[in-house]
Amino acid sequence: MYKIIFFLFLSAITFAQNSTDELGRKQGKWTQKHDNGNLRYEGTFVNDVPTGIFLYYTERGILKANLEYFNKGSSAAARLYHPNEKVSAVGVYENEEKVQLWKYYDQNGKLIRDENFKVGKLNGETKAYYFDSKLLESSNYTEGKKEGENTQYYRNGKLKLVSNYANGKLEGEYILYNSAGVKTYEGKYLNDLKEGIWKYYKSDGSFDYKIDYENGIAQTQENNE
Repeated sequence: MYKIIFFLFLSAITFAQNSTDELGRKQGKWTQKHDNGNLRYEGTFVNDVPTGIFLYYTERGILKANLEYFNKGSSAAARLYHPNEKVSAVGVYENEEKVQLWKYYDQNGKLIRDENFKVGKLNGETKAYYFDSKLLESSNYTEGKKEGENTQYYRNGKLKLVSNYANGKLEGEYILYNSAGVKTYEGKYLNDLKEGIWKYYKSDGSFDYKIDYENGIAQTQENNE
């Protein structure tokens, strides 16, 4: 008798999953499996709209994403995972596109990058970090392309590079420093090509030589006498 009741209980659960209403809309708890039989995802639909938390798994059965849907299913707070189950990224999707601030982590849980998005494209400030959380690079994007000042830093915190971008291409000032903070060379870019006088310096910061560029091609070189 108990076996019959248990069988009916399991049948009711199975029947309750992956159900649609008379209009063909998904309702209630849904699951889907990979070809190898392992669970691919599980979550709940209301009138065909994903609601609440959905969990997604790899073919090996390892959790790879946790999405919590809101705004009538159009948005989702996302938490993505490395194969070792450590968080790899945290951010928000809107209409399946990345928006707002996303944070990325290495397999040890260390923050390695911050990115801002607008409709799936990089937009705003982006930062990259060394494994010890020190700043490696800071740059800005507009509609997925680098725009404005870009700076890079050495592990010791010293400024390494200052450059500028326009519509994704190097444009304007470009200065490189060594790890001691001494200027190595400087010049300007025009439409992603070196243009005009570029000055090069010795390790003590004194002037060494200069090269005149035109359309990225060196024209003349003048050494320090």
